[in-house]
Amino acid sequence: MAEGHRTWTEEQIDTVLGRFADGFSHQRRSPLLHSPAEYGLAHEDVSFPSRDGVPLEGWFIPAPGSNKLVIANHPMGFTRSGMPTHLEPWHSEWAASGNGFEVDFVPDYVILHEAGYNVLAYDLRNHGLSGAANGGITPGRPSAGDRAGHRRATP
Repeated sequence: MAEGHRTWTEEQIDTVLGRFADGFSHQRRSPLLHSPAEYGLAHEDVSFPSRDGVPLEGWFIPAPGSNKLVIANHPMGFTRSGMPTHLEPWHSEWAASGNGFEVDFVPDYVILHEAGYNVLAYDLRNHGLSGAANGGITPGRPSAGDRAGHRRATP
């Protein structure tokens, strides 16, 4: 064995690959740890249906007088506010991939707001405070319906 390299058993490989594959379909829901109010941003809590009727929850952060809009999607496993990978059980699940630190998206919304953009940040189905669908599985196609659903929520 070369120095610094680990030898894996078949069982360990199967376990790691199984967790990896499951991560694409069954994500643990992360809590919303931050909000625009923490950063002094006025916002509205919004709710709107996805194309197939799943209720989606989000924030609309208005930039008065602006007709520009950014719609903020988030990666799988995250929420509109970020990801608590500095806390358990998320740390144990994500740290091995280099993601063992907290992610807070709200400062990015502050930057966009200060640049004159309205911001719609929302939770995809099976994430954050949005509704459950597909038995908790998050395939790519229905989340496209989530993105299409936000058209009804924006002014």
